[in-house]
Amino acid sequence: MRIQRFCEAAAAVTLLFMVLVATGVAVSRYLFAYTPVWAEAVMTTSLLLSVAFAVGPGLRDGIHVAIRFATDRLSASGRRRAAQVVAWLTLVLGLAFLVSGSFYTLELWHLGVADYAGIPQWIQAALAAVFGATLTLFSALGLRR
Repeated sequence: MRIQRFCEAAAAVTLLFMVLVATGVAVSRYLFAYTPVWAEAVMTTSLLLSVAFAVGPGLRDGIHVAIRFATDRLSASGRRRAAQVVAWLTLVLGLAFLVSGSFYTLELWHLGVADYAGIPQWIQAALAAVFGATLTLFSALGLRR
């Protein structure tokens, strides 16, 4: 599935970007005694963006952390029904993140708030919307199965 490969690649690229920034910061700090003020905010944003992209494929493939002691005791049809309930609840949660994250992003966009490094706060707020969109999409795809 193309969307899954895209999300996995985007998560990997953002993690790679974070590693490159961290390496650059370490070199800058120890060789030049200078630490850029924006580095921590950029690395945090990269990590959160990576998680936002990776959550959907992780849920779809079932490679996420899960506690299955209750569902393991169910019959095959019970497990299928429980999976459907979880998929619907995840869809609702994803929609809540998508809608509230979008409204919060727009509010911060209009306010023009920035953090100490000068990075607009709407960028970090938009990550909630990206997370919600990814979660919603993969939950809906899980319901189709």
